[in-house]
This record gives sequence, structure tokens and C-alpha cells, in this order.
Amino acid sequence: MKRIFLFSVLLMLSSSTIIFGQEGTKVKVDSIVSALNAKDAGKLLGMMTSGAGIGDLEDVDNKLVLPAILKNFSSIRSYVIISDDLLANGNRLVSLSVSYGDDKKGKPTLTFNREGKLLNLGIIRSRKRVNAELALKDALSAATRPDTLSVPFKLANGLIYVAAELNGINGYFLFDSGSPVTLLNKRFTEQDKQVRGVSFDFMGMGGKMDSLVWSQGNMLHWAGSIVPNLDAPASDMGDRELPGGLNYLGLLGYGMFSDYQLTFDYQRQLLLFEKVDSLGKLIQRPMYKGRLVAKAAMNMTRHIPVVTLLIAGNTYRMGLDCGANANVMQTSVRKDIGKSFDVEEEGVAINGVGSASESATSGYVMGASIGSLRFEDMFTVLTNQSIGAGSGEQSLGVVGLLGTPFLNQHRTTLNFKEGTISFYK
Repeated sequence: MKRIFLFSVLLMLSSSTIIFGQEGTKVKVDSIVSALNAKDAGKLLGMMTSGAGIGDLEDVDNKLVLPAILKNFSSIRSYVIISDDLLANGNRLVSLSVSYGDDKKGKPTLTFNREGKLLNLGIIRSRKRVNAELALKDALSAATRPDTLSVPFKLANGLIYVAAELNGINGYFLFDSGSPVTLLNKRFTEQDKQVRGVSFDFMGMGGKMDSLVWSQGNMLHWAGSIVPNLDAPASDMGDRELPGGLNYLGLLGYGMFSDYQLTFDYQRQLLLFEKVDSLGKLIQRPMYKGRLVAKAAMNMTRHIPVVTLLIAGNTYRMGLDCGANANVMQTSVRKDIGKSFDVEEEGVAINGVGSASESATSGYVMGASIGSLRFEDMFTVLTNQSIGAGSGEQSLGVVGLLGTPFLNQHRTTLNFKEGTISFYK
């Protein structure tokens, strides 16, 4: 008798759900759409359970929030039910494809309980904001990193690549001091740990990068450093490979080494890292770099070291960026440096991070100096592109970037904390 009773209850529950699914969904949705278009918060609240959610908003008072949402809600011109799913807990999830009055498209969802009351009115999604620089600092606080590092690198197209392992995959990162953070190749991150709908800016030479996801819980090994649980932006970099078929893992930015003094040695293809304190004082004995030939002031603007370069009697604030295989300057300086710029080619293409290719002029800057140190002719591109991005307090205030043609002339040491640049022979 007990078995028959249980069977009968299950049959009744199942039947009522089927009736709602087959005959009641369209009526329910029509009623909700009508209330949305009428901006009738009272009617919608009457259709919702007392603890119902609105999209992915957390801990809000529906009586206060819903009228504010409806005030700016564009009316629904038409809709199609694209799925009507019975969930394991007996609730029902209805997904819609909607055309709004402002000609935009959307895919809101409606979640009902067994009684047909709204558990979630999925008409809004908040965009989670993340701070990639703070996330990197958090990961580094739990990382294992030596006080000194001597890191071999490969040069490809004038750019530095360092060996690393990302999530068990061996490959190379572009070493890019012009990026504030580490950017991962989405291809080598775990798909189920990729968070979309996240809002953050990634500033490159030309501005923001689009089409990024937030990748969580990555494991990074590089140059004796172990960085667990790394959360970072990840981008679709296609099937890009380095010469020899090596995996391109992404780029390592300034935040990964900002607490080190950094030396570029292009002749031996080595990067030297020396841990410093908050004032830029070395924690360990200095690594050998050769004979010091010059030292000058350098100041940090955002993540970019800035130096003063003298050309044809004029001084220019220039950012340092090892992720640039050519020096870059704004076209407006051409009339001032005059014969100190030897034109090689007009109409060359230049690409900045996150920006389209633009036409520019290439040539050689001659006779440039910092203090008493004179540099050999440096390959330089003149462009109208925005250099450094940002505005107001976020503006770099530079007229150009010094990349490989500048850094490869000497062993060049940058002490970010102390604010100095040193040159060795």
C-alpha cells in the first residue's frame, strides 16, 4: 500500500510539471513580457518568490532595485522560447531569444519553481570587474622566487622570449616590459577555468585589448620561479608558434619582475634579475655586469620607465619598452630633429597592442645621447599612433618609446624602485 501511495504522489507532481511545461510556459512568459514592457514592478514582484533573484545581482532589495532596472529597460518587441528545461530539482529554466525596441538582441532567462513562481528574473547581468595587477601581486605573494636570476633568452624578430612552463605545457613567453601584467595564451589555459563577461582594461601602445577572458588557477614555472594559482587575462592568440614550432605561451609583463633590478645583456642573450627592497637597494651581492660607463635618472609613469633623450639639442621624454623591436616616436618631432633623422622608408606598417596597423615612416635617429653617453644610430619609426595610451593622470607624457635598438647597445640596467638607468661595457 505504501508503494502505491508513493507512486501516486510522484505521478501527481510529474503531471502538474508537464502541464506547466507544455501548456503554461507561453502564458507565463507572455505575462512577464507584458509587465516588463509596461514597467510594472508591482505585477512582476507578485509573480516572484520572496527570495527571487534578478539576473546575477547579489543581495539586493527587489522592491528597490527592480523599479530602477525597469526605468532604463528597453521594451521587448518580440521573443522566441529557445529552450524549456526541467531541472533535476523540479524547477524549470526557460531561455528566450529577444529583440528589443532599440534593435538590440538578448538572451534573458526565466527560472520558475514547481508552482510557476519566478525564482530568477534573468534580465540583467552585471559585469564583474577584476584588477589584473592586484591579482598578479596576490599570486606572487604565494610564489617561490630566487633573489637573483640569470635567464637565457631567444631573440626572434628583435624581441626577447624566455622559456617557461604553463599548466604543464613547455614553451616561451614574450618578455614585455611595456605590459603591466602577464597575458596568457588562451589555448594553454583550462577552458572550465575561463570566466567570460569580466570587465577590465589591458593597455598597450595603441590602447585597450578586446576579446579577453579571465583565466583562473594557472600554474606557471619560469627561471626557477614557481607561481601557483595565477589568475590573469587570457587572449586568443590563434595557432601562433615561434620559430622551430615552439609554443607561444603569452607575454610576461612588468608586474612579474617589478621588485627586481633588471639587466638586459643582448650580447650574451641573458636577463639578470636582482631582488631589491622598497628603496631599490640590492638584497644580495651585485651580479657582475662589466664596467659602468654611465648612469642617469629614470622615473616610473604607470609601469613604464621614462628617461630623457637628447636629439639635435632638444630633450624628449621617452618610455622604455623591450616589447618594441623598433624605437617609436610621434611624427610631430620630425621637424625639430631635422637632419638627425635619416629617412629610410615612407608608408611602413606599424602595429600596437590592441590597435590596427597604421602607415608610418621609418629611418634612423642619429647622435642621440643620455647625459654624456652617445648612442649609435637607432632604427626608429615615426607614427601618428597614440603612444602609451591613457589620458590625464594616466597619460605617460612621452613622445616615444625606446625598444631593442636602444637596449641592445650596452648592458642596460633598470632599477625601477631607485629610479636609475645604468649602462655597462
